[in-house]
Amino acid sequence: SGAAPSPIQAVVDWRGEVYVGAADGLYRLSSAGIARETTHSGAPVFALLTHGDRLWAGCEDGLWRREQDGWVREADEPGHFIHGVYALGRAADGSLAAGTVHGAALRNANTGEWRLVPVRDEYGRDAAVQALVTDRDGRLWAGTDGAGAYELTLYPLRAVVYGPAGNTSLTTRFVRGIAVDADGNIWYATPAGAFRFQAHMWRT
Repeated sequence: SGAAPSPIQAVVDWRGEVYVGAADGLYRLSSAGIARETTHSGAPVFALLTHGDRLWAGCEDGLWRREQDGWVREADEPGHFIHGVYALGRAADGSLAAGTVHGAALRNANTGEWRLVPVRDEYGRDAAVQALVTDRDGRLWAGTDGAGAYELTLYPLRAVVYGPAGNTSLTTRFVRGIAVDADGNIWYATPAGAFRFQAHMWRT
């Protein structure tokens, strides 16, 4: 037991217990107190998400999932997660979405296979995905570190870019967070302030 370190970067409730992602690993908070998750590597944790019957953690050393006996690192043969997972989200078709330094990786809900949607700036350089949200129309939005915002539709897979590499009505290339309000408007947290996307128009 004891106190989790600062900074705390993610919090989620799963099966009646609170899981905390911190700069030095994962912790579990229950009625007995707070305890470190010893089956995890202790790498920095950036995102936590419940998806189906599993708890997922996006970490500096890859993608982890909580099994009955502890934490297991997701297999990563294509190398999508080798440089970290910085955001997690749910796509409209049930896919798990993971934000990486190369783009958005999508896990097929039926087969468990991963595919990567590359995200690049106007110079062709990879841009890290650091926010993932699905809107009411089923579009998956990705906020990036350097390439603005990506609007993704899954069938067929199509990407619309807002920012320097695409529609320049979004005047910043850095999108730190995304939220959808009750009216379906999409809000973006950026170093330049809050932007709202409404009917293909951006407002500050």
